[in-house]
Amino acid sequence: MKNEKNVLLASFLNFIVWGFGYFYLNKHIVKGIVILVLYVLVWLLSVLLILSGSPITFSVLFWMIFWSLWCSIFLAYDAYKISHQFE
Repeated sequence: MKNEKNVLLASFLNFIVWGFGYFYLNKHIVKGIVILVLYVLVWLLSVLLILSGSPITFSVLFWMIFWSLWCSIFLAYDAYKISHQFE
C-alpha cells in the first residue's frame, strides 16, 4: 500500500508556516527544520522592529513582508513539486 499524501495540503502548510509541508510529506526534514528556524527568526525580528518604534520600521517591515510572501509562494510550489516526485 502506497503512503499517499495530499499535495494541496502540503503546499498550503508550506505556504502558511515555512517547513511544515516538508514535515507533512516526511521528506527533506533537515531542509524543513532550517526553513522553520528562519521563519521564526523573521517573525521575531518583525516583532522587535514593531516594538522599537523606529522611524524606518514601516519600510523595513514592508520589505520583510514582501520577501516573506515570495518565499511562501516558492516554498508552496516546492512542496507541490516534491510531493509529485514521490508519487
